[in-house]
Amino acid sequence: MNPSDSSCEIQSDPTSASYHAMILEVTNALFSSDWNQLKSSAPVVNRSISGMDVKVFKAAREGNIDALREHSDYLHQMLTPTKSTVLHVYIARVGGALLTKSEELLLKSAQVVREMLKICQRLLLQPNDNGDTALHLAARHGRSEIVEVLIQAAKDWHGDLEEGTSSTEGCHRFLIRRTNKEKNTALHEAVRFDHLHVVKILTGEDPEFLYSANDAGETPLYIAAEKGYRKSVFEILDTCTNLSYQGPDGLTALHVAAVYGDEQITGRLLEKEKTLALAAVDGDGTSPLHFAAFGGYVSIVKQILESDNSTAYIGDIRKLVAVHYAAIGGRVDVMKQLLLYCPDSFELVDYKGRNALHYAIHSKKYKVEEFVRKDPWLSSILLNSKDFRGNTPLHQIAKSEDEYNGLEFIRDSRVDKMVFNNENMNAINIIVRSSAESRWKRNLKEGMIDSGARVGHRREKERVGGSEVHAKRGDKESSEDSKYKEIKESHLVVSALIATVTFAAGFTVPGGYQSEKGPDQGFAVLSRNAAFKAFVISNTLAMSMSSSAVMIRFFLLVRRREFSLVIVPRGAAIDLTMYALIAMVVAFLTGTYAVLGSHSSLGLAIAATVLGCFFFFGFGAFLFVPAFSALRGFSATIYLRVAVFLYHFMHGNFYKLVPKRKF
Repeated sequence: MNPSDSSCEIQSDPTSASYHAMILEVTNALFSSDWNQLKSSAPVVNRSISGMDVKVFKAAREGNIDALREHSDYLHQMLTPTKSTVLHVYIARVGGALLTKSEELLLKSAQVVREMLKICQRLLLQPNDNGDTALHLAARHGRSEIVEVLIQAAKDWHGDLEEGTSSTEGCHRFLIRRTNKEKNTALHEAVRFDHLHVVKILTGEDPEFLYSANDAGETPLYIAAEKGYRKSVFEILDTCTNLSYQGPDGLTALHVAAVYGDEQITGRLLEKEKTLALAAVDGDGTSPLHFAAFGGYVSIVKQILESDNSTAYIGDIRKLVAVHYAAIGGRVDVMKQLLLYCPDSFELVDYKGRNALHYAIHSKKYKVEEFVRKDPWLSSILLNSKDFRGNTPLHQIAKSEDEYNGLEFIRDSRVDKMVFNNENMNAINIIVRSSAESRWKRNLKEGMIDSGARVGHRREKERVGGSEVHAKRGDKESSEDSKYKEIKESHLVVSALIATVTFAAGFTVPGGYQSEKGPDQGFAVLSRNAAFKAFVISNTLAMSMSSSAVMIRFFLLVRRREFSLVIVPRGAAIDLTMYALIAMVVAFLTGTYAVLGSHSSLGLAIAATVLGCFFFFGFGAFLFVPAFSALRGFSATIYLRVAVFLYHFMHGNFYKLVPKRKF
């Protein structure tokens, strides 16, 4: 029907039944037309996904040979959606069922496989969609009796192979060497799940084959070493004549043995191939000795050094050698072995000129530092050694952002406390220039001064491009000094203001004084009030701490020369001002509550106290925790809602505090 012509047949009365019937007919015609157009433009999808016949699948799963014989002519064509044959189905079933490996069950499964291959020989080499043959599955599940049957069937193979090989002698090797889509052989699968008996069968049948790496870069030997399957490693090493130690990203079996500290695997690998220690370097240039040194495996380090001590001089891409890795890990016992076999390796530096002591201090390994200081040879070459920027280990301590207890180090008379780097800065200069002079750095500075060190006054060098530019410290930091001066003056004003306000509040106490004659005349009216007592204590603390901060600033200004060679306590002055500010707010809140805390104005007192407590939230969120800056809008919203709540609470509008319910 043409929808455009339907209007002539529709009655004018929209309430009639024929009218609604006509509208429904036109709508169906329109939708039918659209659906046909959409169906004609849609791509053709082949939905003819065939599966194995249910009866055949059940027979294959149960090993029913009589039922399978009925389909002997085309049994190899009976496939699951993943192209698995009846042989795949049976092996997967018996392998995944975790059957008790009794002699009877083993003989039964082997006999079923043997009979299936008699019915259809082509099942032996037929892979599924993943490229797995029956041998892959049997090896994966550790069914050694099935593996033996499959290999024997390959030896008895008659006819040409699909790869063009017609030799009966090479058929079983062709099966063993065949890879799936992930380039895994049956030996890969057997080793991955530690099926030692299968490993023995496969390696014994084809010992000359060189098993290459799969798509993940793993060889069977590497997999066994990485998983710690020692017996499989030993079996492969003892049986196979052509070995590949390769692993992913340039790693080898010796790398993973050193990483996990496996002495036995390491010993057997080095016994088989002594040059493996020297040649095995991964993509980052890290050798097995580096891993062993960092992990602290002394016996493995000793084995590698005895095999070839030149490995101690091999550096990675950053020129870090074994002694650097040992220092980073804090492995003193490893460093003793390195000192015994190759003591001159301690002279080696990385690409920035840093030695082992630089790295030990950077990693906070105090035992390594102590070991270096106690050894005459190491202390002579490492204590004052400079990197390419002229920084010694002492400079490294001064530059450290994390706390480092270097007092014992600086007390050593052999350490040069006044040594300057390429920028004409010594350790004290670095501490003074530090953006955040922490307590431990102040203690370190004081210890160096006690040991005879002084602040350096050389002209600093600034690197611009490839040249060095000399600049006076005053000219270079004029902007920083002016900024610091402004901060110092502002801090002094704040401290003095707090001291003035709290001093005045101490005499103009909240509530006033007793004016009536009597024994209490002249005393505070609220002297027995608990909130008033808290006011007096907090106000006194605020006045005392702010006055102390002013006094510290005053002495720093008047006796500046005497304070130049000692620890400047300006951090203490800042802390005192902060504490005085907090105490002043507490005094205000307690004083307000003491005055308004009567029954008639209790709501107002609570409101003022709650609102005043938001100072502490803002103080913590906005000053000390920069990550809370995103909460500024949220805190403002909460502040407004609390203010509205308190307003209604004080005016008795309780009905507005209860959320409305919809009935």
